[in-house]
Amino acid sequence: KAKSWPYERRVVCKVEKPENQIVYMYTFVVTNMDSAPEYLIKFYCKRGLMENFIKESKSGFDFASVSSHTRIVNANRLQVHALAYNIFNWFRRLALSANMRKQRIDTV
Repeated sequence: KAKSWPYERRVVCKVEKPENQIVYMYTFVVTNMDSAPEYLIKFYCKRGLMENFIKESKSGFDFASVSSHTRIVNANRLQVHALAYNIFNWFRRLALSANMRKQRIDTV
């Protein structure tokens, strides 16, 4: 338990050695969950991936902007942005080369 923490937390560490590299990669997760370490690493990596999708939707597709004081206009605007996001994801998966599939909208 760190001095500034009000209660104990668990630290899980994943160590990887990427192919053709000398250095190791470390992933640390600090949690209060009691699950198995393998589950926790998968859970938090998926969470990080989802946060990246949210970041791309906000910055690349302007999900966060609302232009009207009426709820219906803003809801429709969000649906159009979500449609553009989905069309771009289909394009990325079906038309782009394998090395370009992880690129964000601002890069493509």
